[in-house]
Amino acid sequence: MEILEYYRTMVGDRKYYLAQFSIKKGSNIYGLIFGSHHILGLEKFLMTAWKIDPERGEANFDIDDEGIIENQIDLFTGEVEKPKKIEIFEEDLRNKIISKLLVNNKDVYIYTITQGFLAKHARKVVKSLINEGTLQNKKVSLSYSVYSNPLKVTELKVD
Repeated sequence: MEILEYYRTMVGDRKYYLAQFSIKKGSNIYGLIFGSHHILGLEKFLMTAWKIDPERGEANFDIDDEGIIENQIDLFTGEVEKPKKIEIFEEDLRNKIISKLLVNNKDVYIYTITQGFLAKHARKVVKSLINEGTLQNKKVSLSYSVYSNPLKVTELKVD
């Protein structure tokens, strides 16, 4: 993560999107920093990363050494344990929407992608906020189309 942040400082104010992925081959681990001048390029990279690593989107191995076993149910809650990275992102996104730091679906989409997550991760949070009555109930599109088409931008109204 520190290397990615270093590269972000090198990019500066230019519109450039970065993400990381680690690959384990034998006993070697290779770090990959992906960069794109266009947010759609980053989204496509992230789609591939999350397809390889559906738990964290970061590596082709258990990079955090969390010992995550797919579909393992927690003995006390009866739920499948979620990786910490997703929980932290969901809470952070939720707080940014409620505090009105992210005011429309385009803001949410850009924030989600630049944090290394997919639109489906943000949809879950937005849907939850609508279901609990925190956000006004209306159709909120979260995809590249809101980035490229100003007519699809929808204001998020926090109740």
